[in-house]
Amino acid sequence: MSIAAILCVIIFTAGLFSCSKSNEPIAENPLENSYWYGRFHYSSGTLERVMCLYLKESDRFEWHDASGMYTGSWKLTDGKLTIIFDLNKHETTFIVSDKKLTGQANVNHNDWAILELSKIEKYPVKLSDSKWFDPYSWLLTFTNDRLVFYYAGIPTVIGGGGNYTLNGPILTISNGNFEGKDSAGLFGVFRDESLMAANIMSAPGLGSVPTRISAAASFARQ
Repeated sequence: MSIAAILCVIIFTAGLFSCSKSNEPIAENPLENSYWYGRFHYSSGTLERVMCLYLKESDRFEWHDASGMYTGSWKLTDGKLTIIFDLNKHETTFIVSDKKLTGQANVNHNDWAILELSKIEKYPVKLSDSKWFDPYSWLLTFTNDRLVFYYAGIPTVIGGGGNYTLNGPILTISNGNFEGKDSAGLFGVFRDESLMAANIMSAPGLGSVPTRISAAASFARQ
């Protein structure tokens, strides 16, 4: 075979290899658009708080808890998830498994400890005409766009209605009240279609922003 023929074979083979590589599908990131239910407490205390970590597309995340929403960037490298907050550049890593994020390591801070991060597979898409019971204290009754707090076992309403919003598995309740005297609210995360964890919030006086946060409670759908 002549040198020219050999060169043609090499160029043709290289072209096939190049086309084959370029047409290969790009592997999807298994964490994109995933929600994670969590519990944590700040290093300065032991009050257990509910949270939701939403890993969005384009390597962005949202952290939701009773204090509000915080944003940042995330990356997945060799089975390790790293999140970095926009506000203070705090960085934390986790080991990724199918349904858990474990092995928390705070890289440049010691602000909080995460007790659990579990993947949320399913959650309610609407709450109309549903009831959620915490066996230790509360019954939450939802209508089309309102919520009423009932004290467990007592038929009278001691918690006034509040407006609620459902954003994915995240439930936020505002403008509630306790016995018409104190402001009330709630931050909750649905672990699945029948179980929710939440922090109830309150403040003295109507019209006040609820900032007093109760320990996390579990609610089951009746």
